[in-house]
Amino acid sequence: MKNKKYRAFFHFSLLAVILYFVGKKIIQQGSGIHWDTIKINYMFLILAVLSDILSKVFSGILFGTLLSRMNSHLPYRITMSISWLSLLGKYIPGKIAVVGSAIYLLSRYKVRSEIAAVVPVLANGMVVVVCIFLSIPLLTSPHKSLWMNHINQSLLFLILIIGIIMLHPKIFFWMTNELLRRMKRHFIENEMTFKRMLIPYGVVLIQCVFSGMTTWYMIKMLTMISTSALPMVISISVLAGTLGFLAFFSPAGIGVREGIYLLFLSPLIGSEMAALTVVCLRFLQTIIDVSMAMTGIGLLRLSFLGLETKDV
Repeated sequence: MKNKKYRAFFHFSLLAVILYFVGKKIIQQGSGIHWDTIKINYMFLILAVLSDILSKVFSGILFGTLLSRMNSHLPYRITMSISWLSLLGKYIPGKIAVVGSAIYLLSRYKVRSEIAAVVPVLANGMVVVVCIFLSIPLLTSPHKSLWMNHINQSLLFLILIIGIIMLHPKIFFWMTNELLRRMKRHFIENEMTFKRMLIPYGVVLIQCVFSGMTTWYMIKMLTMISTSALPMVISISVLAGTLGFLAFFSPAGIGVREGIYLLFLSPLIGSEMAALTVVCLRFLQTIIDVSMAMTGIGLLRLSFLGLETKDV
C-alpha cells in the first residue's frame, strides 16, 4: 500500500513539474502574440477537424482489421465505436484504461478474452512503431542538437529495430502466450504472418499521417508556413503523440505533448505561433475525442438494442 502511495506521489510530482515548466513557457511565448495581426483561416480549421476525425476513423478500422485477421469478425461501425470510446481512457493517468475499456467492450461482443486483450495492445504497439518511423526526419533535422546532444543516433535506431522485431506477429504472440500461460488462460493460435500484417500497418500509417495533417492544418489556420515543412510537421506531431502516450503519468500526454511541440515548432513558425498552436490543438482534439466517444456510445447502444430485438 505504501509503495502505491509513493508511486502515485512520484507520478503526481513529475506531472506537476512538467505542467509548471511547460505552462510557464506557453505563457511567456504567448504573451508576445500580436492578436490584431492574427486572421483565422476557417477553411483550414474545417480541414483540421476533418483530418483529426479521419485519424480516429482509421483507428477503428485498425481494430476491425486486426480482429478479422484473428478470425473474430465484427462490423467496422462497432470496432470504430469501441476504439473511439476506449480513447477516453488516455485521460486517466496510467493509460491502462485505454486497453481495459477496449477489452471490456470487445468481450461484450463475444470476442474471446485472449483476442480482446491482444488487439488493443497490438494496435497501440503498432502505432508507436510507425510513429517512430515517421519521426526519423527529426534525426536529420538541423534542430536535432536541441534534444540529441547526449544521445547516440545509432542507439535510437537499435531501439527501433528491437521494437520492430518484438512486434513481429510470431514474436509478439509468443510473448503474449507466455503471459497467458502464467495466467493459466487459453493460448492464442496465431497463424498471422508479417505479410498479413502489411494492411494493418498501412492503416496505421494513414492514421498517423492524418494525425500529423491535423497539426499542419492548425498551423495553416493561424499563420503562414512553407509546404516543404509538411514532412517535418508530421514527424513532430507523431513524436509528440507517441511520447505523450508513453508518458503513463500524464493524462492524455498533457504537458509532454505541448513541450515537444514548443521545442520543434518554434524554429519553424516562431515561438508565439507555436504556443498558440499547441493550445488550439489541445482544445480542438479534446472536443473531438469527447464527440467521437459520444458518437461511439450512441452506435453501441443501437447495436445492443438490435441484438436484444433479435434475441426476442
